[in-house]
Amino acid sequence: MPSDDDGTREVRRAVYEFWPSDLLALFERAGLPRRRPPPFAPGAEGGVETLARTGKPPQITCPANGQTYAVRPGGDHATGTISLQARSEADVVRLYWFAGKAFLGATSARETLPWRPAPGKYHIVALDDRGRSSTSTVTVQAAGVE
Repeated sequence: MPSDDDGTREVRRAVYEFWPSDLLALFERAGLPRRRPPPFAPGAEGGVETLARTGKPPQITCPANGQTYAVRPGGDHATGTISLQARSEADVVRLYWFAGKAFLGATSARETLPWRPAPGKYHIVALDDRGRSSTSTVTVQAAGVE
């Protein structure tokens, strides 16, 4: 593999940990933030960059696939909200959320997105900034009013 490195530059080696987003958030809440890996070198062919592009897609942890959720329409925001959350690879910075073709919003890889759906069946998509995606199909029903 040809290289532009003539051997005269100083090389600094460093080890980086690649933790999924949910564990990174856990470390941060415990006061033990982890150092994020730097971006890969521009123009790098094969190797680590290819691995990053072909890594695992985000795994939607909430809402759970195939589940039915009951929400109260209107009123208090907390009762009609479903938190969208996904576990992602360490190289992911942003997640983009969709319900079908409707854009719901974007979050950092460690954040949740509050979603206030109307009753219906939805195909939720989580798309990471590397182009990987996953889906979860959920049904939302109106909760009974007491």
